[in-house]
Amino acid sequence: MNLTGKQNWIMQILTKGNQDGSFCDLDELLEQLGQEFDWHTTKQSLQFSIRALIKRKLIYKVGTEKRRGRNRVVLAPTFMGYQVMRG
Repeated sequence: MNLTGKQNWIMQILTKGNQDGSFCDLDELLEQLGQEFDWHTTKQSLQFSIRALIKRKLIYKVGTEKRRGRNRVVLAPTFMGYQVMRG
């Protein structure tokens, strides 16, 4: 399955997860993309890429969790998403 470079970066972050082993929310994903790949983008732009990955069944929205004082949508790779990233 062919992914764009940015979709590949998103998938790398999401399959790795947070340092504590939890899945990422949108803000954590934005922060990690900036740190690891020097890609600083808007939430709206990132949402566009996320919707494309959801449509391809590579990631899904786990649900909402209260994090950093607000409810956040948590994103996780699907089984197929892990397979695609492992090659």
